[in-house]
Amino acid sequence: MANSIVGPLIVGYKAISSAGTAEALAIDNGRRYTSITIVAEADNTGNIFVGGSDVDSSTNKGLPAGSSLTLTSSHGWLLSEIFLDAGTTGDGADFYGAY
Repeated sequence: MANSIVGPLIVGYKAISSAGTAEALAIDNGRRYTSITIVAEADNTGNIFVGGSDVDSSTNKGLPAGSSLTLTSSHGWLLSEIFLDAGTTGDGADFYGAY
């Protein structure tokens, strides 16, 4: 699924292709987002884990289906700096970023 960029906003979806393997939120588009919200899909069967390139199920408790996490930074986040992992292959998350 392609990301949608409208002005200072990006909206996208990330499905985890292999549970237990951290995957970057998205390919960089050169923009730094001061706020990124990650929303675990309501139909996920496992949790979504958010962190760096080493994130996995032992890093944090994760986001259960339907829950969200907002990351903010005055420096801004590149999409490739945020990684997701999932407890179940194919589970995913929507993301919303503003710069």
